[in-house]
This record gives sequence, C-alpha cells and structure tokens, in this order.
Amino acid sequence: MSKQGRTIGRRSRALGNAAEAQVLAVGALYAARGVAVIWKRPTPMRQIGSMDGHGRFQAVMEVGAGCDFYGVIRGGTAFVLELKSTVGARLPLARRGQPTLKPEQAAELDAMHALGGLALVLVRVRDGWWLVHWPAWSAMAADPTIIGGSKSLGPVELDMIGARCPDSSPAGDWLSVAQEALSRVVA
Repeated sequence: MSKQGRTIGRRSRALGNAAEAQVLAVGALYAARGVAVIWKRPTPMRQIGSMDGHGRFQAVMEVGAGCDFYGVIRGGTAFVLELKSTVGARLPLARRGQPTLKPEQAAELDAMHALGGLALVLVRVRDGWWLVHWPAWSAMAADPTIIGGSKSLGPVELDMIGARCPDSSPAGDWLSVAQEALSRVVA
C-alpha cells in the first residue's frame, strides 16, 4: 500500500473512531435522561498468539461483526444502528465493488426491522449527520434511480431518504429525528 493510502486509511479510522465516540456521548445523555440505552458492539477478535509478560497478545478480527450499536428506547423498542462516516462530502455506496453495508450488517438490519424493532443507518458526511431508516436505505440500494442514479450519498440524496440530525449536539440528537426518518420509507 502506498504512503498516501496508509495516510487516508489512518485518517478514515480516526474519523470513524471519533464518530463512534460522539454516538456514545449522545447515548450517555439519553441514558442520563432515561430515554434510551445504547451499547457499542465490540469488534469480534480471535487470539492467535500467546500472551506476553505485559498482558498483550496478537489477534485477528473475525468476520461478521454486524451493526455498530444496539439498544432499547424507553417503552421497550429495540434498535440496531449502523454508523457510516467519511471525511468527504459524499459517502460512496460501494468501495472496490463491495457495498458500503456488509451483507451481515444488512441481514441484521433486515432481521430487526422484520421483528418490529428500529433498523437505522446513521450517516456522517462532511456537512452533517443524517438518520436513514433501513427500508429507505434498502430500497435505495436496490434501485439507485430513487436518488437520481448516484453512486454516492451527499446532502441532497440523504435528504431524499433520511432526516438530518440537529447540528447542536455531538452526532446530532438522532433520536429526536427518528420519527421523520421513519416517515421516509421509499416504496
């Protein structure tokens, strides 16, 4: 990999980690208010080496991690939340021929929706945060003409299929726009 590729990769990972931290910060506010609880799903790892004297060991990431967050909203509604973020103004719908949402993430979102829970994709691009209900994302992925045939999502496309989160809080107060996002189901 080129030096430029490694730099972009580090920058993307840092942005992803920062976005996850912001979601958890909003989750802490929700928990304090008694509105919802949010948990971060740990990345599944498998130890491949023995532990050294400092408690460290080599590990590899397992395949099939699923969505980034899960939780429950007051009243008992369960949800899964997949976070997608980019440093750019647009989120590509595919990278190197692979969809932005992995098959195991799509399957988890499908299952949650089928069981009556909330299946949500939280998207962060340079211009802000959007919440997209899974049926709208799924319909758009199956038929890109819904968003004008674009191969990436920017503010215009995200406004078509999702709801913009307020800029006043970290990660936006996505729960406050959930109802609007749920109304944007594309048939």
